[in-house]
Amino acid sequence: MSYFFLSVPRETMLFRVIITSDDIKRVSVESLPENVDELVNILRQELGLQVDFILQFVDPEFQNELCNLSNTSDLPQGRATLKVIQKGAVVTASGNQISDSSIDTNLPHTPAQHTQGWPDPFPVPTFSCSTELQLKQGNDAYSQNGSLLNITREIKSDILDKLAEAIYAIKAYPNNNEYNAVAKALVEKHPYLREPGPTCGWSGWNFSLKIKMGNFRQKRCISGCAELSENCRETSDSGDKTRVTKKARKSVVNFLPNLPKGRSFDILEVDRCALGNEMKKMKVA
Repeated sequence: MSYFFLSVPRETMLFRVIITSDDIKRVSVESLPENVDELVNILRQELGLQVDFILQFVDPEFQNELCNLSNTSDLPQGRATLKVIQKGAVVTASGNQISDSSIDTNLPHTPAQHTQGWPDPFPVPTFSCSTELQLKQGNDAYSQNGSLLNITREIKSDILDKLAEAIYAIKAYPNNNEYNAVAKALVEKHPYLREPGPTCGWSGWNFSLKIKMGNFRQKRCISGCAELSENCRETSDSGDKTRVTKKARKSVVNFLPNLPKGRSFDILEVDRCALGNEMKKMKVA
C-alpha cells in the first residue's frame, strides 16, 4: 500500500490520528510538544475528545508496529501516525474500543480461562473476511508459482491481533518455543505467509508476535485486568511516567483473576462456606 503525504513547513508536525477504525483524522501542530501530556491536551482540544486516553505511535524501528508513546522525542520527524486508546477500554482486532462495562460480555476470554494446556499443533484462528480472502488468493498463487509474503500492514495487524487473542486465551506469558509453535502453525496453514530465504520461514512472525503480545498485555493492564495489573510497575523517563508490564514471577500468573460478572467477594465467600459444609457432610458419611 502506498502512502502520500502533503509537504508541510519545517517546524510543523503533522499527525494522522486513529480514533477508531472508522474515524481517522489529520491534525497539524505548529511545533512538537516537549512531553506527552502537552500533546494529549492539544489532541483533546483539536479532536474534541472528552475522555482520558493514552497514545500509541507507529514505530519504524519495530517494523511499523504500534508502541505506547512515553516520550515525544521517540516520534519520527515531520509526521507520525498516532492511535488513541481510551483509558478503561479494550481494543478489539477490528479496531473498536470496548468500555469496562462490556468487557466481560464482549471479550472472548478472561484470565480465569487460562486452564487448558498448550495445544499441539496450535489452532490458527479464522481472520476477518478480507484477510481470509487475500490469504486464499495468496495460498493459491503459492501453490502455482511459489509466490511468498506480500501483504499490507492492515492485513498483518489483523493476523497478529487475532493470534494474540488466541494465545492469551491459553497463556498470558508464552515462552519462545510456544511463540515458535504459533508462527510455525501459521505458515503451515497459510504457506503464502512464509518468509523467503534459507531460514525456517517464520522467525519474523515470532518477533512480531512477541511485540504484539506485549502491547496486548499492556492494553489489558490499562483496562483494569487484575491478573496483569498485579505485574505492572511505573517507570519515569525524563519526568514522564509510564506503566510497564513486567513478566510475572513463578506462581503469580492468574493469582488474582477478575471476579465473574455479577459476583462479589461476599457472594463468593457464601459459596465457599457452602462448599465447605458440603465437604464436611461427605467426610461424615
